[in-house]
Amino acid sequence: APRRAWLSGLPVVRPEALRDPSDAVVVSSDAHEAAIAARAERVFAPLGVPVLRLYGEPPARGEEDEVVARLVSRCGLSEDDARWLVVNRSERHDATLPMLPPERTELHLRRYELACRATRGARVLDVACGTGYGSTLLLTQGGAVRVTGVDTDARTVAYAARRFGRAGRAEFLVGDACATGQPEGAFDVVTSFETIEHVPDPRAMMRELHRVTTPGARLVLSTPFEGPLTDHHAHSFTRAGLAEIVADRFQDAEWFGQVAGDEPAEDDLPPGIFRWRDGAPRPHTMLLMATRRD
Repeated sequence: APRRAWLSGLPVVRPEALRDPSDAVVVSSDAHEAAIAARAERVFAPLGVPVLRLYGEPPARGEEDEVVARLVSRCGLSEDDARWLVVNRSERHDATLPMLPPERTELHLRRYELACRATRGARVLDVACGTGYGSTLLLTQGGAVRVTGVDTDARTVAYAARRFGRAGRAEFLVGDACATGQPEGAFDVVTSFETIEHVPDPRAMMRELHRVTTPGARLVLSTPFEGPLTDHHAHSFTRAGLAEIVADRFQDAEWFGQVAGDEPAEDDLPPGIFRWRDGAPRPHTMLLMATRRD
């Protein structure tokens, strides 16, 4: 049975419980869309109901052109940037643009909202910054004095610099989580979301984040909770496993869980995020805020 009866005001039911005719079924999952779509096809194809995949596959050429045109005319992007975002939307997206399901966008934004608690007046390094929208949130909402975003992909960094770069306040550079290229002790806060599971040597990443931070600096980090290994994910972390790696260089960790949805779990935290204690729901993502070991 479904774990929730309602989601954003809509009833949640099993396929066989549907009573009203349906024009189409839309599948949206960045990790399991193909498998879910295949199951949906088995249920709905005999009923003549089409199954549509929201973003797991590149759109048809005509649909792609429509999205590109919309991003250019309504959002002010160049055609080159707009087409790059559309083609690469499964791995590279800009949460300030109307491209992806709100639920996926909100998951990313809310992690940055949590990090904003630690960034006021701070020099911040955002590791694996992607297109830069989160780095900018740390600056504008989090009150950071300066944010440096690093990412391994040069094309992504170029986009971030054009769209979100601010002279003297927000810069974006090519760098690796284990070799950021930043000076020793240059940052008061370091953020890194959905990164450590991609890194071949997570302890090397912790050493690098320790190297570039000041005494007493704060780390804000997230990773899927017991997520599946994929072509892109080299590790699947439990809370205990992640804690062991982080504790080499950072201490006094405060743990949070995150689930999809727009319902507040705790009044003083962004929707979907809760303090991870006994009896808490099983999270999709685990987050921690920790302090640098001196």
